[in-house]
Amino acid sequence: MEKQCELWLPADKGSEAVGCGYGHPDHIAISKTTTLAFHASSDDRYVDPESLPTWAPSKLYYMGIPRERLWRWLEEYTKLKPDNDYRDMDVDSMFKPESAFTTRLEVSAYVHKRREAAAKHRSEISPFETFPTSMHAAVFSHDYFELIHPRRNSASDALERDLFEGISEGCG
Repeated sequence: MEKQCELWLPADKGSEAVGCGYGHPDHIAISKTTTLAFHASSDDRYVDPESLPTWAPSKLYYMGIPRERLWRWLEEYTKLKPDNDYRDMDVDSMFKPESAFTTRLEVSAYVHKRREAAAKHRSEISPFETFPTSMHAAVFSHDYFELIHPRRNSASDALERDLFEGISEGCG
């Protein structure tokens, strides 16, 4: 079955990782592939091995964590574990400010599900797992996205609260 999705959400833009600092190698590979596919899907010059018709998806976002949230996390984590490996992390150069993100979603009702999923993903152990549940909820109560395509007209545009804003259909 052919699907033409209007909304694409890779995590990082590449090795510099939009708002995500470290940029897990697997996330980077998936993001690069997804971003290339996003642009190729509407390019008549691209030869699709499955001969699917071209279409122009509506939106491409990159997901990230604002540096302000990471600063809060780092401060709290350092209180719990003063000699942690992250205490000298250069949060300002590795992560974007909250003002760089165009969309913020309130996801506090799903924080426990994310934590359960992360616990099952043993190849990527996170220092966030050592947090008390309440601290995890405080840091991850919102998800942040930067709209990459189409570019916003102005930095003063209102913060989106719905990724599907302006899209009449999801996947067709």
